[in-house]
Amino acid sequence: MNREITFSTHAKVQAQRRGIDSSVVNYAVEFGKRVYAGGGSMRCYFDKKARCRLQKELPCNLFAKIEKQLNCFVILVKENEVIITVGHQYKKVKIR
Repeated sequence: MNREITFSTHAKVQAQRRGIDSSVVNYAVEFGKRVYAGGGSMRCYFDKKARCRLQKELPCNLFAKIEKQLNCFVILVKENEVIITVGHQYKKVKIR
């Protein structure tokens, strides 16, 4: 990973509360699909292609360990790479 990503206090609390590991959040930002979320922010999540890219990049045992956590999303401010919040994704993302 070549860019510096910072977590807001809210994002740290939500990731811990929801049981999402910080490494999974970093993988979502690096490998996940990015969709405009409004207000200058981006939503990063794992679609099928992103999961395949991540699976090719990681060792099998590490991917198996984090696979259940991949149903998450990350909202980050695009301009300065600050993560605002993290959560579990329960519905499909509709792209307009």
